[in-house]
Parts: sequence; C-alpha cells; structure tokens
Amino acid sequence: ITGVLFGAYQNNLISSSNTNPSVTSFEILVHGGIANSETESFITALPRVRLNYGALSGDFRYSFYTNEDGSSSFIDAVADFNIITGKKFKMSVGQGVMYTLDDTNLTYHESYVGIDIGLMDRSILISPEFRLAYDWNIKEPVNTEFSLRGGYRIFSTPKFAIYANVAAGYQMMQLDYTRTLVYGGLDIFIQ
Repeated sequence: ITGVLFGAYQNNLISSSNTNPSVTSFEILVHGGIANSETESFITALPRVRLNYGALSGDFRYSFYTNEDGSSSFIDAVADFNIITGKKFKMSVGQGVMYTLDDTNLTYHESYVGIDIGLMDRSILISPEFRLAYDWNIKEPVNTEFSLRGGYRIFSTPKFAIYANVAAGYQMMQLDYTRTLVYGGLDIFIQ
C-alpha cells in the first residue's frame, strides 16, 4: 500500500512540474561569510548542491572554516523526502551522514528538516533549516545547527532563476562549543 501511495504521489508531483518547476530542479548554492565563537572567528565557505525529483531530493553541502590557527571542514550528504511540495511552500525531512575532513575522518548520522516559503510568486524565498549530527557511540549530538536564509530573485527565465541571499545560523558543537554564522551568496535554480 505504501509503494502504491508513494508512486501515486511521486507521479502527481512529476506531472505538476510544468506549473511548479521547482519539483524537478538542480540547485547550486554558493555561500560564504563569517562564523564567530566566544574565543575565535572564522571565514567560511559553504557551497551546496541539491537535486530535486518530485518527492525525493539529494542534498550535499561542504562546510569549510578557516582562521589564522588552522582550518576544519566537513561534508553533509542527506537523502530527503519532500513531504509537501508546492509553489509557495515546500517541506523536506531527511537522513544522511556528516563526514569530518580532518585527522579523525569520522562519520556521524545526520537528520535534516528544511522549509522553503515562497512569497510574491517566489520572488522572495525564506528558508529555515535544522540539522542534527549525532554520535551513536557516545549518545550525544556533535553538531546541532539552526539557520534562516532569505533570498530575493534577481534574474529568472521559465527554466532558470538566481536569488541573492543573506543568512544567519547558530551551531552547537560537541563539548558546549557554539558559534554564530552570518553568510550570503547566490542560489541558482536550474529547472
């Protein structure tokens, strides 16, 4: 029954791609900014790629933090289920991994919830997100992240759109280490 219902939902979404092109799209998000903790500041690069196909999405993000003391980075890879997909509102939940790119090369389970709210015929996009990377060995979160991104469409054709955006985020890392993020960049949608 689940397979039949999912298949019908997926087919319905794909057939609506003429009226809602974001249902089948490729997104490139090029972001950069600064991150601050109580003791240090970082320059960040946060490029991201997302592939949407109806009820399913793949989301890949590379996070790079650097300052005069060194750098750190990790990759998030999440498979999403788009629970609600409409022209004005989209909600996705996903599961995947966070992989650290340092001496430890550790992998953690990651959960994701994201929302896109389109205003004024999607001229403005507001996107809150939540990520939780969890270490099941010690039974503690290693990264809890909240972010809010706002974008304004600066260019569009029926199959292509570019949004300029600004965002803010808050990360709670293991061992009570927190940092705030302020970043911006471009979101490119190819449909």
